[in-house]
Amino acid sequence: MIIGLNSDREAIYQRINQRVDLMMEAGLLEEARFVYEHRAGEHQVLQAIGYKEFFPYFAGEASLEACVTALKTASRRYAKRQLTYFRNKLPVEWYDPLTDPNCADRIAVRIEEWMNEEK
Repeated sequence: MIIGLNSDREAIYQRINQRVDLMMEAGLLEEARFVYEHRAGEHQVLQAIGYKEFFPYFAGEASLEACVTALKTASRRYAKRQLTYFRNKLPVEWYDPLTDPNCADRIAVRIEEWMNEEK
């Protein structure tokens, strides 16, 4: 059994944007600067969403605002790819916690049902 949480695209995108803003407040720029200044070779971390978007800023090629926008866009695209994968490849039972106030209870009941089916 696979349980998935999903909501309408606009709500997801809004939450992603808020998350990026919180990450910025929590020191993401400084962390990305550390990675940028200490990079060596072609480590996979250099391609991670959240770091590479700031490299043009550190190189003086883009504004901070443009890089934050790029990070939000990359994060939204990644979320869309994840949803597409789960929808097309796995038998997911979807629930929307933003529109269903009883979502957690319904999931708990469904898990109990599933566990009883498996016995």
